[in-house]
Amino acid sequence: MIKGKDKEIIKITHLREVWDLCRKDGVDIISLSKRDDKPTQNVYTWLTTWCGFKDWAHVVEKMRMLEIHCIGDESTLETRALESLNRHFSDSVIALSVLLDYIGDSTTDTNAVSCHSAAKHLQKLLRPDAQTWTQYLVGAIPGQSWTVAGTHDLVGTPTVLPPNPAAQIVSHHWRESIPNRRLRLHAEYVRPNKALTLPSAILRLALHLKHGSESMLLGEAAWRQGIRNELRGTLGDTERDLDNLPWFDNTEPLLCAMGRELSSPVDTLAESDDLHYAMNDAVWQQLQVCVGQKINDINDHDLLVAMAEKWKIWQAELNKDPDARFHLFEQMMYPQTEGINAKHALRIGPRTMELMEAAIMM
Repeated sequence: MIKGKDKEIIKITHLREVWDLCRKDGVDIISLSKRDDKPTQNVYTWLTTWCGFKDWAHVVEKMRMLEIHCIGDESTLETRALESLNRHFSDSVIALSVLLDYIGDSTTDTNAVSCHSAAKHLQKLLRPDAQTWTQYLVGAIPGQSWTVAGTHDLVGTPTVLPPNPAAQIVSHHWRESIPNRRLRLHAEYVRPNKALTLPSAILRLALHLKHGSESMLLGEAAWRQGIRNELRGTLGDTERDLDNLPWFDNTEPLLCAMGRELSSPVDTLAESDDLHYAMNDAVWQQLQVCVGQKINDINDHDLLVAMAEKWKIWQAELNKDPDARFHLFEQMMYPQTEGINAKHALRIGPRTMELMEAAIMM
């Protein structure tokens, strides 16, 4: 199908029939223009309203120059479409029907429907284990521009941009309930310096991915060795807690028609700050749940009451002061004797939650 629905539908076979008519040696333009069959009229209307053709003479002229190499009829194309959809959707027949209706209802020009908007519309039909991903792609001049794209935002209003896209990325990749996530970083390794940078913020995000998620990095070996050097070989949990990071090498970036452009160093700095604050907020929300559960498990009534009261006071103070929260995280995870730059907060995330919980309880 090319466009339309019901009686206004235009199929590939309809266009092929018009092409055949135009290429006949004895084609008569006047007779052609008077044909009253609906498919021919629909094709002509589409060609002259959306494709830039002027009249039947123009259509015939160009159709006689056109060559069509058929790769399959309607049924073959439908079969292939169902095979492709079956890789991602629980019911490929329903998914195809919904997709065709969406294309017909949402736009008068098929090309105006983006892959991303179509995927959003079909999101509820995806397989439970369907992969979602986020890609950070550095520009031609490293550090000057980036493009952020992905399917991490499929759940949500199709036409409304979230108020904080970076927070949405953190929420997606650090949440427990979402399987099969992939974080893609297509940029060469850059050692963290004194200032917070976008690569170091993405690195922190990658270090603390939830179970079932993985990272695809350009020059993965350099990133892995770099993080070992930066953290003295450990997140602080065990001596070998950096050994089994779910990181893999990937040299090919995804080419995305749609993405969020970070076109200047100012935009890049804002993104790194947004990721940093979003990760700190996510850590704080998860830490509160863990500490609350730990306190509830205390068997001694008097100790439980005392701990709950003290935690309530700390909670109220820390809720009001994000900087104080981050300072607390730094004190727990970065002993001054190590001499490690704590600004990038690479140790602060879900993978070290039990350590921070234990420090709070002590």
